[in-house]
Amino acid sequence: MGELQREWHPVCSLRRAEVERYRTQVLSQFYAQTSTAERVLRLGIISDSDQAPRFYAEVLKSVLGSHRATIELVVKLDGGPRPAGGGLLFERYRRWDDARIRREDDPFAPCDLSPLLNKAARVTARAEPGGTLDGASASMIRGYQLDVLLLLSPCELTGEAADLARHGLWQYQFGDGDTYSGAPAHLWEVIDRHPLSGVTLCRLSGEAGRRKVLERALFDSRSGDNISWARNRERPAWAATWFVTRQMHRIAEGENGAAPRTEQAPAGRGMPGNLRTAAWLGGKLVSSVRRRFEPKRMDHWKMALRTGGGPLLREPEGPNFQGFRWIDSPPGHFYADPFLCQRDGRTWLFYEHYRYPLEIADLDVAEVLPDGSLGESHRVLRRPYHLSFPQVFEHDGEMYMLPETGGNRTVELYRATRFPYEWTLDRVLLEGHHAVDTAVWKGEDRWWFFSTLKDPRGGCGFLVLFSASHLHGAWSYHPANPICSDVRAARGAGAIFRQDGRLLRPSQDCSVRYGYRLNFHEITRLNPKEYEERTLRTIHPEELGGGFNGIHTYNRVGSFEVIDGCLPESSSVAMPAGGDSDARSRDAEWSR
Repeated sequence: MGELQREWHPVCSLRRAEVERYRTQVLSQFYAQTSTAERVLRLGIISDSDQAPRFYAEVLKSVLGSHRATIELVVKLDGGPRPAGGGLLFERYRRWDDARIRREDDPFAPCDLSPLLNKAARVTARAEPGGTLDGASASMIRGYQLDVLLLLSPCELTGEAADLARHGLWQYQFGDGDTYSGAPAHLWEVIDRHPLSGVTLCRLSGEAGRRKVLERALFDSRSGDNISWARNRERPAWAATWFVTRQMHRIAEGENGAAPRTEQAPAGRGMPGNLRTAAWLGGKLVSSVRRRFEPKRMDHWKMALRTGGGPLLREPEGPNFQGFRWIDSPPGHFYADPFLCQRDGRTWLFYEHYRYPLEIADLDVAEVLPDGSLGESHRVLRRPYHLSFPQVFEHDGEMYMLPETGGNRTVELYRATRFPYEWTLDRVLLEGHHAVDTAVWKGEDRWWFFSTLKDPRGGCGFLVLFSASHLHGAWSYHPANPICSDVRAARGAGAIFRQDGRLLRPSQDCSVRYGYRLNFHEITRLNPKEYEERTLRTIHPEELGGGFNGIHTYNRVGSFEVIDGCLPESSSVAMPAGGDSDARSRDAEWSR
């Protein structure tokens, strides 16, 4: 197994005990080492209660575990505004909803932080009307010479409070920064059926509503037919606990990134009253009854191939799908994640072959014939965990495959022993992380690995970049990581490729649903210290025609191109030709 260099950040391959310790903080793992900085930062906490949401306990554990800071001061805030409650009907709904989630899973459940704060000094400060601190309180806090103040209250402090620490007053806000303010956290996204729920770590400016964005991530909302506010606020909060640690790392290491963007926060909408709650829940009830009488449908993936019609990405006229031929799978199966490669004048199609009864996929290959038809298919790789995203490439005369093996919490590199049919595990490149859809690119002097890390509680949301001096070399964690924290673009959708002199990264938009749309990004800066990209085009599934509701892979080689698409089909598509007997023979299938 390759080891990670500490050129930029701490080790990436954790022992199992460490993985368990940081199980809710997938990116905090990269900072959970003794700091190399000369100075440890001084952190202060401001809270309006003796208890705080459980989410903040994980934030502080991440900070303390990184050894980037010590907590020097706890400020108990008196006189701050209290958020208003909702109507009687909404409060009853909230109690019912909160009871459906385990207390330890709720990031906003009250938590006693005192075990994490027992070494800090404690003072009391008073908030004046308008959110300012009284002069005596401000002077007292300033005397502690703090580097950062972290506000745990949802209320906003203004005026002098924003400058009482060297690097300002920081606050988490649970909104997307555009439409939703986070007051209340991730509720209106469910009511409005909005596809995105965001989390922002900001530096308050001292002016009401003005802030600088330090970190932001956007996640898919649990909206649609969902009525659970508790479930929707659960994933984004847990997945954002590393924000403060990452910013403290940047300060301690003297990193000079892009200047934080200043923005005006959208206005909060408060809690809904009785009429709004009744309309929302009533609409959900009607939808639930209607669905009972609708035929059951499921998402079914297909792949398509064409020759001589590309490239798909055309500027400025846009994509052209003419000439793609869809490849049907037998009942009980689907095909997805198609990749192409050429070897000795022949073209090969590698793809994910999913079996519904087994609820798992292995990898197949078929030759692409000159007329664009496929030869006989062969299974090339099977493991006791799910396989997909089979990127195949040549290096030093050998053929390699880098499939997704996230279900095994690894990134595995395979080498062909008899191409294209037989493969052996060459080495494990990364261990201890649920990494999905890892794409590899060979640069002039480095190998680059783009991998989406799946947080145990927060789901997929962070595209992380690693590099190595050679294919089997130690991985270095890029200082710009995560290079994408937006669910609309953070997951890969094919191999990195060049077209018309531009280096392009395909990604999938997973906001509305998994694999909803396909994006193309131009990588404009890629070196060991910097990464930048810009979005060129987004392709919608409706552009495929035929009722498709998803598209999440694109690859090309020579004159051949492949895509995949998702169709809502009758649930009978999952039933193999042999009926239930195929499902009962699961063990027999895996023994072959």
